[in-house]
Amino acid sequence: MKYKVLSIDFKEAKNHRFYREICVKEDLSLEYLGKILVFCLGGTLEHSYLFDDGEFSYVDKSWLGNPSDNYIDYSKTIVKQLPNKFLFEYDTGEGYLFNCRFLDNVDIPRKRVDFIVLKAKGLGLWEDNITGLRTYLSGEISPDYSREDDNEREDGQILPWNLNIYTAGEFDEPIDIKELTDYIKKGLANALDFE
Repeated sequence: MKYKVLSIDFKEAKNHRFYREICVKEDLSLEYLGKILVFCLGGTLEHSYLFDDGEFSYVDKSWLGNPSDNYIDYSKTIVKQLPNKFLFEYDTGEGYLFNCRFLDNVDIPRKRVDFIVLKAKGLGLWEDNITGLRTYLSGEISPDYSREDDNEREDGQILPWNLNIYTAGEFDEPIDIKELTDYIKKGLANALDFE
């Protein structure tokens, strides 16, 4: 099977602080790749996502309309058609932007999986709360900032609802690749059942 090694790096985090490296089959649709990436990044698929290569944006077909839009249906484009570097955006309202780059092409005989997680840093997306993640990544709150601290705030919560963490610093703890892989598989199964 032919795979591409893909790095995914959150634009607002320094030194690969929120980063993934995965192998993906080169014949997957971008629609399916997007779902893999959302779950790989700890998301819940509550929001839209797109790919942007600087010339075209690859989007859900419901976004297609005006022929002057540089939009292409992501279900009709496959991984190997993307350029070496592109952007992945999740939650287009909040704008989680990730720099993506293909690092290598690999042939893995007898593999029958769509993806393989190789590396992971940074626990995941803070659904509906990019401001909270920015606050933590910038150092405005300490790693010891807790759920109790969150409950006392009058200007809204900082910690994410979608991640099972008690303190902000848990974002930077090592990622268990097997647990992440299982989370992706479960998310994909639920997403496909929902369609």
